[in-house]
Amino acid sequence: MTAQEVKEYYGDTPEQFCKTLCQSCTSNDWYCPTLCNELEWVMRNFEKAVERMAKLDGDEVKFSQGLKRWKG
Repeated sequence: MTAQEVKEYYGDTPEQFCKTLCQSCTSNDWYCPTLCNELEWVMRNFEKAVERMAKLDGDEVKFSQGLKRWKG
């Protein structure tokens, strides 16, 4: 998956990217009033997030597992 394909699927802005990821979240919360820590990282590092998602070939599970390590 290329960075362009990631942007086409998840959205080409940080807000759209986060919304798409949030919709696939399996948290037990019936809604999230604010962005979780992981999505805050995506908002600050959008291009890096797109590159990493492309490198992982769009695997959201591996991406979310990696977010816990990449934050900071």
